Amino acid sequence: MSNCERYAWSHRAPVPKKDFRVRREMKEMVRKSLLLSVVGVFVMVGVATALPIVPSSDCLQNYFDSQGWGLDVVADQVTPAGWSLTEGSSSTNVTLYRKKNFDLGISFGLYAMAGDDLVEVFDPGDTPEARAIVSFAGSVMVMQYFDDGDWLVPPDTQLFDFTGNTFGFFMQSDGNTWFTDPDKNPGGEPAFLLYNIDNGAYIFAGDVDGDGDFCDLVAHAESIKPVPEPASLLLLGVGLLGLAVIGRGLGGRKMKSL
Repeated sequence: MSNCERYAWSHRAPVPKKDFRVRREMKEMVRKSLLLSVVGVFVMVGVATALPIVPSSDCLQNYFDSQGWGLDVVADQVTPAGWSLTEGSSSTNVTLYRKKNFDLGISFGLYAMAGDDLVEVFDPGDTPEARAIVSFAGSVMVMQYFDDGDWLVPPDTQLFDFTGNTFGFFMQSDGNTWFTDPDKNPGGEPAFLLYNIDNGAYIFAGDVDGDGDFCDLVAHAESIKPVPEPASLLLLGVGLLGLAVIGRGLGGRKMKSL
């Protein structure tokens, strides 16, 4: 610091005590606001992880037991926002395990999280245990190779436009569409119960007729992994940043009091 700067500093006008008090009160208000924001963030993130849903009947549990999957329909529910392929995978094997009522005309497929693309994997006429390979290479190729208890020769192959490489799953019936992400459904109501049956493998149990048994459709997909929800990541990041700011302010206050 030069002599001129020292002189200016030593002869600076004193800051009124009132200004100090106002600044201190403003800092305290900011800290309280940040703390409330952080609490709100974690509450919102917690709400995103909804409480388990109890199906209205034993239909789904009985079906899981019959398959020997070792899943509890309530305790083993998971809530991924979406999926991508596991490392080293270029495709996912998808199996249609159950349709409770063919009169419902249920189809099942994937939707793009980054766009509006819908890719039908199984149409209303497909029967358990229909099987298909869904490949990602720019476009999406669906190759259904098994249905109605027999191999399809040649396999039924279709190409679809698809945005990005993250996806969720959907089902359609009678002109209505339901998604694995409840926020995309009317009223935010869940239409699927989701289960991580094995490393990279998930079960999707859907409710189409609204009776709450989630036993209208059961499908399975392999070689997929969950992706975090962008909104939850943003909220969590803001919350952690707020905690860091508050912690820094409290730490500074303690240092000054020593």
